[in-house]
Amino acid sequence: MPKTITRPAVNGVLETSLYVKSVAQSLEFYQRVFGFELIDASNEEITDHTRLCALRAGDRDVLLLFKKGARRTRTRQDPSMLRSGSPAPM
Repeated sequence: MPKTITRPAVNGVLETSLYVKSVAQSLEFYQRVFGFELIDASNEEITDHTRLCALRAGDRDVLLLFKKGARRTRTRQDPSMLRSGSPAPM
């Protein structure tokens, strides 16, 4: 007799991430087409250099837009750097 598998109930997905060529153009698209609200971004003004932004996609869901290939830059003055110059574990 085959074993019956009981799956947990899923009531949505909290976050979805997309890697995009331009965060600014993608933000404009999702706001215009779906009416998604901007809730956070890596910098105040959304430009071609924006690394990421978060959009409210419904009552409980978030759409994260990441710039493809973008990296977070750190300097020696950054307090998250260890004495060795290596980034602190996250």
